[in-house]
Amino acid sequence: MRLPVSRWRPVLAVLAALATPAGTAADEAPVDRDEDILEAAPPFQIEEVRVSTMALEQTGHGYQSDATRDPQAPGAEDLVIVEPILHVAAQQGERLHHELWVPLDVVSSASADAIDVTSSASRVSEAGSIELDTSWRAAADTTVSLHPKFHAEEQTRGWGLGLGVTQALADDNAVLAASFHEKLDWVDRFYLDGDRRGRELRATMNANVALTQVLTATTIAGLNYGLTLQRGELGNGWNTVPSTMGGRDLERALPTRWRHALVARVAQWLPWSGALRASYRFYLDDWSIRAHSAEVVLEQRLVPALTVAASARVHTQTAARFWGDRFAPDSQRRTGDSDLAALDALTVGLRAALELGDWRVDAGYERYSRSNGLRANIATCSLGARF
Repeated sequence: MRLPVSRWRPVLAVLAALATPAGTAADEAPVDRDEDILEAAPPFQIEEVRVSTMALEQTGHGYQSDATRDPQAPGAEDLVIVEPILHVAAQQGERLHHELWVPLDVVSSASADAIDVTSSASRVSEAGSIELDTSWRAAADTTVSLHPKFHAEEQTRGWGLGLGVTQALADDNAVLAASFHEKLDWVDRFYLDGDRRGRELRATMNANVALTQVLTATTIAGLNYGLTLQRGELGNGWNTVPSTMGGRDLERALPTRWRHALVARVAQWLPWSGALRASYRFYLDDWSIRAHSAEVVLEQRLVPALTVAASARVHTQTAARFWGDRFAPDSQRRTGDSDLAALDALTVGLRAALELGDWRVDAGYERYSRSNGLRANIATCSLGARF
């Protein structure tokens, strides 16, 4: 069994390799009937509806949190998130395809509101987003996409818009894609006593270019480069840092951040109804953070209806140049955020997918841990139906 070389999309190629029955030949394809050819495409058709839920439990401590009795010690980063997600895919005519995502977050946090520890720690807050991805097939080998997004949570309001173009080359054996995204966020700022002092603006511009290439009938590789510029309030509004004079001061992040990311991916079909995917990501920014990430995913079809997967991801990074665990009150730039510290991280996971006709059930679990004490358990499950 061999994959057709003309299939360029990595995910679809892997799934096709797992799903195509052995012995299928070109001369076994059904003959088109006149009524099938003449039948017009429906003006609008729902193709898939999926409902999923993600639950995350996080524990750890970080110097940015003052959810602690000792203002000089790292505070709690305990966090619980339950996130139901609605995903709908639809086809409009022959050229338009729509995908809608509506994630909702219910967050219980011991540190996110910890400026006012006595009254705000561990309270529950809600967040939600609406995302729409519309793709227009302008030609047989050209697709244009539009991606608007809105996000709202307790301290943030965000609006985003993306535009992308995909061009197939060399008889669909290569695909070149480019995209641009603009996002604006309103971020609440706080005084040390917990009172809001107003809103600041954060602007994020992101550009990506990617090339996907069929290497052999069973191997596909891809390369992606992304450039991001952020300006405005780049802290989260409530982070604090321990002071050398005792007590705490507010975080002061730089007002701009240039970010670069280069990602290489490869997908290999395995002859025992399996697939191996590997990726490497190099990241750097002008805050002096350098990061390396590598991930391996092994998928195996056990029976026609059941596929299981195991994954592992390692990550290492250096600290931002203005990171520390103590700062003088007159420091111009300062952060104790554990996400910006030097760290090593490991994520391992298991996932299973069961397909019963037009229904699909997925369930997965991941364990995340890193060298500065943060731990997270992540469980996911979803139920989807194709039409």
